[in-house]
Amino acid sequence: MADKFYDGMPNVNEKLNDMDRAFAAGPYNAVPLTGGVMSGPLANTYQIYSTHSIYARSVDGLTNTSLYAPVNNTGNALDRINPAMSLGVTGIAGKAFEGAFIFATRAGRGGSYVKDGFSLYLKALDTSPGGQLSPGLLIVRGNGYVTIPKYVRIGTPEEYDDTYYSVIQNPNQVEGTRNLEIVNSAIFNVGATGYGNGSECVMRVTQTSLTGRSINAAGTINASGADYAEYMFKAPACGVVAAGQVIGIGADGKLTDRWADAISFAVKSTDPCMVGGDKWSQQLGQRPASVTRALDRVESMLASEAQPAVEAIYDGLTLLTPAIPAKAAVYREVPLAGDTDEEWAVRQAPGLAFDAALEALRQTVDRIAFAGQVPCNIQGAVPGQFIVPVQDGAGIAGIAINETDMTLQQYTRAIGKVIAVEDDGRARVIVKVA
Repeated sequence: MADKFYDGMPNVNEKLNDMDRAFAAGPYNAVPLTGGVMSGPLANTYQIYSTHSIYARSVDGLTNTSLYAPVNNTGNALDRINPAMSLGVTGIAGKAFEGAFIFATRAGRGGSYVKDGFSLYLKALDTSPGGQLSPGLLIVRGNGYVTIPKYVRIGTPEEYDDTYYSVIQNPNQVEGTRNLEIVNSAIFNVGATGYGNGSECVMRVTQTSLTGRSINAAGTINASGADYAEYMFKAPACGVVAAGQVIGIGADGKLTDRWADAISFAVKSTDPCMVGGDKWSQQLGQRPASVTRALDRVESMLASEAQPAVEAIYDGLTLLTPAIPAKAAVYREVPLAGDTDEEWAVRQAPGLAFDAALEALRQTVDRIAFAGQVPCNIQGAVPGQFIVPVQDGAGIAGIAINETDMTLQQYTRAIGKVIAVEDDGRARVIVKVA
């Protein structure tokens, strides 16, 4: 092949300008700079193309301005969505429009002008009349938050496109419910009913509004605890109840430590594997969102309020005239004050007030064992004996009695049968609710 340039060539500038114009016109993988031609079909008219503000190249001459206009939010240049890359999707002639998946970026979210305010969006766009642009299918924030608005499907074969056997799913698509949230705890929501109480935990599972169920398990559920317990409210006059203490139940269904008020007897749980009746704090609602104190810091901000307008004009010139180099934004370091003690006190007040109310309400309930093995605060018992409640002044105590020495009344009152003695001498009983 003959050389493109040679010594003494009279039109070298013309040839160089032709090459520059061809390169600027793109798409780059279709530009025959050497005079040759491409062979083989293109997968799609949309090419992978990265720019500060997207005007994706197309081989067939489709106009892009109206198609991509919805992507840009120019209302606030500091908070503008800037598409950065598109991946073409091949259409089906006469059946399906072609289009692209678009990766778009954004700065300034949440009032932060550093990396914490960055966002990466994944959207879908087609070439139907007007061009339909999806909302964010995936949003990744610079502060570590990841949002997936709909389903996360794990382990389902690709051919089941319209069957969502999802491990995280909201079949009713109820607005405001969360399919998966993992912060300090995890909340798995299926329906729109209930969140349990406001206590901190690792995982909450709400119930579906269709059947009222929360969990179906085909196999066993293993837990480290040893008894099944239920929350019960205490009578106003009831004092502190120690784990393993024999306690009475009054005619009002509340716990009592007074012998005269008790019509039945039980023992307080020590190490439950499951606790029922966990509704005692629902009246408080959900805990206010946790807050973090803002500390004094320095952030980089645009040197001038006019800078966004200058950038927008410059971006347009760069698109129209690629020979103009991109102009770097000018920033200045701005010290930002953090929360004062007074401001911090105000911000954390709702959470502290909730915690105080929750703890006050917690003092009105106790976990009482209804099944399983429970250490009981009775010394000197031997396996095979029964623990029987007895009057101790105005209060309630317990004694160990041999089965052969028990009366019918003592048996009906017994809170359990001793099966072992703990290392500290306490009797461990199989619970028998009196």
